[in-house]
Amino acid sequence: MSVFDRIRFAVSKLLFCFSSTVDVASFIKLVINTKKGKWLKGSSLNENPDFYNVLINNKKREVFLRTGAGDIDIFYEVFWKKVYDLKTSATFNCIIDLGANIGLSAIYFSTIFKEALIISVEPDPDNYNLLLKNCEGDIRAKKIAPLHAAVYSRNTELYLNKSRNAYNSTVSEVGDQHNYVQGISIEKLCFDYGIKKIDLLKIDIEGAEEVLFETDYEWLRLVDKIIIELHSDNAKENFINAVVKYGFTVDEIKGKGCQITIATKTNERYLFNSFNK
Repeated sequence: MSVFDRIRFAVSKLLFCFSSTVDVASFIKLVINTKKGKWLKGSSLNENPDFYNVLINNKKREVFLRTGAGDIDIFYEVFWKKVYDLKTSATFNCIIDLGANIGLSAIYFSTIFKEALIISVEPDPDNYNLLLKNCEGDIRAKKIAPLHAAVYSRNTELYLNKSRNAYNSTVSEVGDQHNYVQGISIEKLCFDYGIKKIDLLKIDIEGAEEVLFETDYEWLRLVDKIIIELHSDNAKENFINAVVKYGFTVDEIKGKGCQITIATKTNERYLFNSFNK
């Protein structure tokens, strides 16, 4: 990146901080903690979050972000880089957010797709507790349904492997009992919530997508669109092989420092199918 590009990047980020905060205190705190986060990243997983008054799609909100745990990075990804901007005017009624982290992606979706029920699934208890705090109003309004679990290829016991960055924690089938988290299949998730159709499935599950798309993915009949972050070549291969079988077209979108893959169901043979057909 050239000096000019670095300056332009920094100015753009600063202008975003100014335009996305409601008051001077939140603006100054966001700028300072952005810098501080580079020094503290990965060193403060148990820190108390800072409170910010922010403006999201012209609506005032309160968000809580940890500096050392990397939450501010996610804030920039979702609201400045807009990695989940689908550029669509379609109406979504059901969104499932796998790897919901602290709830920022759910907040973003709730402001764009105002009629949608968003089911937010997050395995890390620290992230999940912060999700409950950030999405409190939407949860009370029954716009966001939180679930502390890890989506997996089947219903099973899983174990959380905590990362120095709170957004990089993974799950595995063996581990410390103290880090137990319930693994749940998408079929069971749909059954429990009475879901017949998933308009959007967002997936950022730190490598577990490789197993999710390895076998038993008939649930793809229910899904119209997927936005996913793939974390390995094997995960990418499994994902593409699975979704193509169910009539999806795949596009890779390279954003600012992030690569997102979007799959859209285009084959009419598979549209609006359910497990009952």
